[in-house]
Amino acid sequence: MWAVSGIGGGLINPILSAVIFERLPPRMVGRGMSMVGALTRIGAPVAAPGIGVAIGLFGVSPVLVAGAALYLAAVCLPAFGRTATELERPPEEPETAQPPDQLA
Repeated sequence: MWAVSGIGGGLINPILSAVIFERLPPRMVGRGMSMVGALTRIGAPVAAPGIGVAIGLFGVSPVLVAGAALYLAAVCLPAFGRTATELERPPEEPETAQPPDQLA
């Protein structure tokens, strides 16, 4: 399970990072990447005790199957619908010799 999730995360994280860097304005990259990192880690303190309780109530096998199904859904669902179509590269803006605020 760890190997499969590690390979899956290793494949999707660089793609996700490239899309984030491409979509965010340069002055917002630090804040945007920090927000994504914080949101991806916010569930760990809640999920670990919750999984322990679920294993105590239902057993290991059903919790592993449910976790695998949730993980698969979280990874695969964004490939369908509006999310996947909005991953296309935005149109390029024409470059100017000087920024508009510095024109005389």
